[in-house]
Amino acid sequence: MDFVRHTVKKHPYISVFYVWLGVFCMFGWFGTEWVVLWNYLSAVIFPALLIPMYELYLRKKHLAVNKVKKKKFYLALAVAALYLLVTLYLFAVIPKGHRAGTRNPFVLFAAGVLPIAAVCMYFQRKKIWSYRRMFALIVLSGFFLHFYFSVFSEFNYQVDLRFYDADTIGEGHLGYIRYLYYHFLPVQTDPREFWQFYHPPLHHYLQALLLRIQTFFGTDIEIAIYNIKYLPLLYYMFTVITVGKTAKFFHLRKIPLSIVLSVMSFSLGFVFIANYANNDMLSIFLMLHSIYLAMLWYRSRKAVDILKVALCFGLGMFTKLSVWVAAVPIAVIFIAALAEHLKAKEFQKFGRLFGQMWAFLAVAAPLSFYWSIRNYVRFGVPIGYIPVSKDEFQLISQDPVTRIFDFSLFQFNKPYVCTMNNADYCDYNPLIALMKTASSDIYTNGVFDSLNCILLWANILLAAAALISMIYVFVKKNIVSGISKLAIAGFYVVIFASYYIFCIKYPSVCTEDIRYASPLICVGALSLALTVKDQMTQNTARSRMLSKGIVIGTAVFCALSILSVSAYGAWVSLYFNFL
Repeated sequence: MDFVRHTVKKHPYISVFYVWLGVFCMFGWFGTEWVVLWNYLSAVIFPALLIPMYELYLRKKHLAVNKVKKKKFYLALAVAALYLLVTLYLFAVIPKGHRAGTRNPFVLFAAGVLPIAAVCMYFQRKKIWSYRRMFALIVLSGFFLHFYFSVFSEFNYQVDLRFYDADTIGEGHLGYIRYLYYHFLPVQTDPREFWQFYHPPLHHYLQALLLRIQTFFGTDIEIAIYNIKYLPLLYYMFTVITVGKTAKFFHLRKIPLSIVLSVMSFSLGFVFIANYANNDMLSIFLMLHSIYLAMLWYRSRKAVDILKVALCFGLGMFTKLSVWVAAVPIAVIFIAALAEHLKAKEFQKFGRLFGQMWAFLAVAAPLSFYWSIRNYVRFGVPIGYIPVSKDEFQLISQDPVTRIFDFSLFQFNKPYVCTMNNADYCDYNPLIALMKTASSDIYTNGVFDSLNCILLWANILLAAAALISMIYVFVKKNIVSGISKLAIAGFYVVIFASYYIFCIKYPSVCTEDIRYASPLICVGALSLALTVKDQMTQNTARSRMLSKGIVIGTAVFCALSILSVSAYGAWVSLYFNFL
């Protein structure tokens, strides 16, 4: 439909926010314990809001009113509202198990799969498949898969969430959020006294604001706290849009673009991270978006664009200090722009860009360093402070050389990360642990081991292909510009090196998680797509075989990821009902 296509194309972030907000109000906000009147009203209100938007679109475009098309559009909205109402009713009356107030995630699974399958069958029957429709289905399916995982995983499998207490400050990200909810200002004592309070507060402020909005409308605080994990899901969807825009920046279309969107939508690494209520997902989005904005600035050289880069990067640092790795590709882009004008002896343009760099620092530096300087000056917290894990059973005793170079096959006996509480050893090799946490997580322990073993090896093969593809893109000429090559390669190397340094410096199993190196997934997806694009232009038997191999490998990996999440969600439903 022209209206939907135009809206999504012109305002992708607003469109994603609209979908997320509708789903949150219908199934997330009040749906934790029970479905109330507001849920049913949301199912009617959000489709109805599209009617005035549609009318404004027709007037703005000066399109002639086609009564048949309008009737079809209104009928589609009515059917969608009715379908959502029925889904909400079933979600309310079908319990997940014997515990009061729990809901069966299989209802949402069926409600999501049926329309997706119906749309695919309709497109196939009418022979109206297009790459745009395929891209839309990939992104929507990815959103649904992540939301489904959030529902059936409930509030389990979180990272450093810890607890809160009404009478004390509490600990962990949840205690941090709860404290800001009540007091607004961060703790006025040494943040090292409370676990995870050393983090910059932007994400925790946004989560506290979400709590405040919910309780303002009468939501019980316990339910409101449960719902904070849906905000990272929004950040994840923004990240998919940003990576998709980056792919289009590199002129990736059709099959190569579908590779990028598929990996971003169905990679289990992001399924887990988007479910965490901590600050990982927001920092990843702001990190990647700042790099994308820097590439746009490289084309325009406008002051307003560099201020966008500064604001995005600064807010990222105000979320999590690990966003500093984005400074490497941004610096490469800035230096390259200055060098171009200096080499061409365009001193006036050089001076103008040099002034823009100072404007960048004026915006980015206060946001980036305020939190660290504040804690250092007031409480003596070292710059870049990271606490040591309190989980003693996860400590790794192997020496750094063994950890880096030992690839003994027994480490692959289990597809998930092994700790001393579920195996005879701790997963000590950072690279193996990285692959494991990117394809499974602790939630799969003992369940579907065979499936997850296949997924692990599919992930390893695809990651190896992505690394080879990145080297190929870097070495070969005319795939992307030299500046883009340096920026991407520098970003990849810095992330990988910082991940290894972090793992060696803090020898715990928890430091080997994919969440500390998740941008590698994005770089790998772009590298695979660029390689496929280059091979398709060569049009030889060898290039066709190589491009088809990458496409098939990506499809198999995504299918296994979908199957893994779906199977475990079904197991959760059956377990609580019949076991």
